[in-house]
Amino acid sequence: MNTTWKEWQNEHPGTLLLSTETGYNRNYRQTPYTGYEESKQIMFPVEARSDKIHPKEMVLGIEVNNTYKAYPFSVLEKRPSSIITDEVGGKTILIEFNPKEKSTKVLNEAVNFFTMFWFAWYTFHPNTEILK
Repeated sequence: MNTTWKEWQNEHPGTLLLSTETGYNRNYRQTPYTGYEESKQIMFPVEARSDKIHPKEMVLGIEVNNTYKAYPFSVLEKRPSSIITDEVGGKTILIEFNPKEKSTKVLNEAVNFFTMFWFAWYTFHPNTEILK
């Protein structure tokens, strides 16, 4: 699941947070990766690359029966409904996408899914199908 803190709190109101008082001199209120998502530069070496999607595009990646499919957030945002029904590996999949929060959930139980940058998903699943 990819979610926001607000959505997480609504679903799990008793959640506790770790303290930012770690003893290290770091500002935890500010990301050290400003601009990283917009850049095509990747900090980490990867063996497989694909220019089908911007490398930092967030995707929901689903794996069913050794079949892989990526759902780019930019494509999900253009869908008329927040609930997407699709088939992966012979199984019907239900995905919920919240365009306001840019969060995703797979509503099926026992389905392997991950939210990550396209370059990371593609590195491990170069034979993936992409939702158009």
